[in-house]
Amino acid sequence: MRGTKIVLNSAIHVPGRTYLAIVSLLIILACNHKNNYAYTTLDYTYDYPTKALIKTPHIFQNDHKSCATTSVAIAVSYFLGLTDAPLDKDIVWKISVTKEETIVKSGNDMNGLQKITDFYGLKGEYKNNISIIDLKYLLAHNKY
Repeated sequence: MRGTKIVLNSAIHVPGRTYLAIVSLLIILACNHKNNYAYTTLDYTYDYPTKALIKTPHIFQNDHKSCATTSVAIAVSYFLGLTDAPLDKDIVWKISVTKEETIVKSGNDMNGLQKITDFYGLKGEYKNNISIIDLKYLLAHNKY
């Protein structure tokens, strides 16, 4: 899909095929986790796409526990073409089999997020507590 341009209701520019990876990685930045990833040397000059915008569905997160599962539901809804009738966040929460106690104690449940994408037949990869530098590296080097 390189070169494909998709329009989003935002000023963020990303290639269409990396949207799920970006959303998944950004979800993790919002929670407190120990960083399990270390890069000894990073090249700080990156070649980022600048022209693709994606119109995603919006799903309200009206609770204190489902920020990650709701974000994955938005990405999955987009990839399944459900922009007018996105997935129900409560159903997605149940699919994740995540316990509220786990979220309170440890933050995001990466296995639960993986269960969501697996359930809908999509490939997803989730990382705990990555830095902005790590995010830039992963996106610029197609490490998603």
